[in-house]
Amino acid sequence: MLCTGLEESSLPVPYLTGKNSGVRIAATMKEKELKAQGFTREGTQLRLLDVQSVADAPERVLDAARIAAELGLDFDTTTERALVDAARKLPEVTPAKLAAPWRTFASVGHKRLALELLDRVGAVESMLPEIFAMKGVEQPPQWHPEGDVWVHTLLSLEYLGEADAFITTATLLHDVGKPPTFEVSDRIRFTKHDSIGGRMAHKIALRLGFTAKEAEDIEWVVRAHMKFKHVKEMRPGRLKNLVLAPLFEALAAVVRADCLASHGDTSDLEFALNARGEALASESRPEPLLRGRDLVEMGFKPGPAIGEALRQVEALRAEGKITTRAHAKKFIKNFPQNCRENI
Repeated sequence: MLCTGLEESSLPVPYLTGKNSGVRIAATMKEKELKAQGFTREGTQLRLLDVQSVADAPERVLDAARIAAELGLDFDTTTERALVDAARKLPEVTPAKLAAPWRTFASVGHKRLALELLDRVGAVESMLPEIFAMKGVEQPPQWHPEGDVWVHTLLSLEYLGEADAFITTATLLHDVGKPPTFEVSDRIRFTKHDSIGGRMAHKIALRLGFTAKEAEDIEWVVRAHMKFKHVKEMRPGRLKNLVLAPLFEALAAVVRADCLASHGDTSDLEFALNARGEALASESRPEPLLRGRDLVEMGFKPGPAIGEALRQVEALRAEGKITTRAHAKKFIKNFPQNCRENI
């Protein structure tokens, strides 16, 4: 996606570069908790206590990748071999069985590392072939100097930081429509990748165990993520509809990660966030107790005095000294005669 103007100093520093990168995240999970989930830690490696457990329940591959990412561990050889075998069976797992482990997996703090570990054992290819298809799909370097769609998606997850399973999944899927829409004309293009990707995201979300409503919402976010490059040219009404959309905050989180994972400019997003603030302030502002036409009916002549009288009414209302329309009219009747422009 094309985004524009962010100070370099405001970019978050990625916590990870490359596969595992020797990062050793502080271990917060106690050994007792780890064993309760069917794992143990041996030095810098994570080991399954019973390799048959993942053969019987392939969805546990997600648990293994999540825990290894949380603790900054590699898999031991026997565990990795068991995970690779189990990953091949993931397409057979029902959405009902995938729902809980996917939500927990997608909520992990170290999202990029978790996905890379999942990919390493073949689970991305078997369970999320649409994501696996992103590998090697080039992008226009002027907007995506970071590399192909797969690298961009990994970076998006990295920059996303703490987020729930819904936002993480929407971020993972925001460019899922790029591989099938890739074309080279005057440059690399992905025509309608947002709308096509939205439909794909809907199906994938259902497959991962999200509810029908959640799948619809994820589709909306994926479809809407390209709207931000047009916000500065939008008509006021259309812009207001976008920034006051129920899912705007989730959309903004996805778009921020998307921008930071490309060339780092977020001025379009900041413009939309400012518009949202103004729209929310306007929405929360109560209707005035009196309008200019009311004062004209009460004997005021059109002019500056009307504006001054209305401002005083609203100022007293803000102080709690005027609370009703009747109180406002009573105040206006006592408004100084010389302020009424010689009525």
